[in-house]
Amino acid sequence: MARVYGKRWQGIEGDLGQGGQARVYTVIDLTDEDAGPYALKRILNPKRADRFRSEVEAIKALSHKNVIPLIDHSALDVEAEADDEKRYLVMPLAKAGDIGRIAAEFLSDLGRVLHVAIQIAQALNAAHEKKIIHRDVKPENILRSGDGDHVWISDFGICLIDDGRAHYTPDSEVVGPTLFMAPEQERDGHLDATPAADIYSLGKVIYFLFFGRYPLTP
Repeated sequence: MARVYGKRWQGIEGDLGQGGQARVYTVIDLTDEDAGPYALKRILNPKRADRFRSEVEAIKALSHKNVIPLIDHSALDVEAEADDEKRYLVMPLAKAGDIGRIAAEFLSDLGRVLHVAIQIAQALNAAHEKKIIHRDVKPENILRSGDGDHVWISDFGICLIDDGRAHYTPDSEVVGPTLFMAPEQERDGHLDATPAADIYSLGKVIYFLFFGRYPLTP
């Protein structure tokens, strides 16, 4: 029997993907079966409830055409480890996938690369104005909405929100993609990351898309 989340979201297919912290499913809305489908991201690690809260708070704080919209989420105060399956976010399904999967299409096409880069730069600027540092900018987190090369930046799970509270990832824990990470993040940890780290990572993404190979960190 298909699993139902929050008495509203029903899984209809297998996993869309899985990382170290979450698994993503295709779901439909039982209150409006003519809409969707959607992507439901279920948090796997009950000890990472802090990252779940930071992701929800970050996306809700942003309303930008190039930031993945948040349609629904479970309660933020789910703490018991037995309830980890109840911790989820629902977002639009990026039918065209992430740009990492189609990177070859961008090879040497400066116009397309810049079109994507400008959209992500604008999304990051909106985040930085809200004192949100993404810290995980990479091709797999840049999703095509299905409308041409319109893209969303996604996965704010390790973002830093500089709102005066203690957030979230210990400074001794290096998280994020080392291939696209700024040198100071890899060297010193993430709590000292600044908006410049996101811009550096975006520069690496641009290099990767245009040249078709990973850039080297000096």
